[in-house]
Amino acid sequence: MQVQRLSLLAVQVQRLGVAQASGLRGLAVPVDGLRPPPPQVEAAVCMQRLSGRVRQSDLPLRLDERRALVLLPGAGDQEAAVVATRLERLLVGTYGHEPWRVELTVSVGRASYPECGVTARDLVRAAQRGLEGVAAERS
Repeated sequence: MQVQRLSLLAVQVQRLGVAQASGLRGLAVPVDGLRPPPPQVEAAVCMQRLSGRVRQSDLPLRLDERRALVLLPGAGDQEAAVVATRLERLLVGTYGHEPWRVELTVSVGRASYPECGVTARDLVRAAQRGLEGVAAERS
């Protein structure tokens, strides 16, 4: 019997800021005194960008304003690692959502079936531990 491959990515927004266009090649500078966007705007920007950066067969699921899961059917650990690295690189940036420009930086943890567990709970926990490891490396 052949085991089906499946991976799960846990995506967490590390920093959301407010910026204003500086006019220099699309760069943005922080704006003091500009109220930050409400959490639903931050979540909408994150999910919109995430949904546009995954394969059509992948399933992004929003957990809250700063966290999402991406289910990768048919992907083993090596493929999940490639997708996680790609998402970390592609999601970083400043995105317009009038009247704000939201600066987005993310971390991604990953887990694969059956290596990291056989239940959904096992995979989510393993992916969350991966996120904690990424945060520890960056601090």
